[in-house]
Amino acid sequence: MQHTRDLKQTTSHLEAEDTVARMMDESELKNIRDKDIKELKRQAEVLWELLQAERYEKEQSSYGTTQSDEEFLNAPAVQGQMTRAEWLKEHEHLKPKRKNARKVKSIRDIKEKHYEKYGLTTEVTETADIDALEKELENKLMDEAIAQRNEERRVNPLLNRRQRHQSLPNRQLPKKDFWI
Repeated sequence: MQHTRDLKQTTSHLEAEDTVARMMDESELKNIRDKDIKELKRQAEVLWELLQAERYEKEQSSYGTTQSDEEFLNAPAVQGQMTRAEWLKEHEHLKPKRKNARKVKSIRDIKEKHYEKYGLTTEVTETADIDALEKELENKLMDEAIAQRNEERRVNPLLNRRQRHQSLPNRQLPKKDFWI
C-alpha cells in the first residue's frame, strides 16, 4: 500500500497521458534511442502497477456489498468465457428431472428472517489485521514454549545439560608375553 501511495504521488495524470501518447505514436517510437525506450518501459511498468493497485482497492472497497441475483447473473463475462446466465442456460439439463426432486439450496436462498438460524448477518465485518494476529499468536506460542521448558528444567534440572560420564576405574589388563 505504501508503495502504491508513493507511485501515485510521483505520477500525475498529465504525465500518465503523455507517457501513453508517446507509446502509442509509432512514428516517434522508431526514432527513439534505447535509453529513452528503457525510460518509457519503466514508466509503463509504473502505470501498470498503479492500474493494478486501483483495481485491487476498488475490489476491496466493493467487498462486503451484496449483489442482487440479477446483478450476479448479469455480471460481465471474462474474455473467452460464458456469462453466468449463459452457463446456467447451457447446464439446465443437469438439474433433476423429477417433479418431486429435492431442490438444491444455496446460501442465496436463505431469507433474512432465518439468518440467525444459520449464523449469517447483514453487517459488514471489518477485515482482520493478519500481521497483528500472527504477532499475537507467535508471542503466545513463545510464552508457552518458555513455560514448558522451565517446567521441564524444574522437574529434571540436569535435562539438556552436558554431563560427564563416570568413567570406569582404570583396570590394568594383565600383560601378555609375546613369546608365550
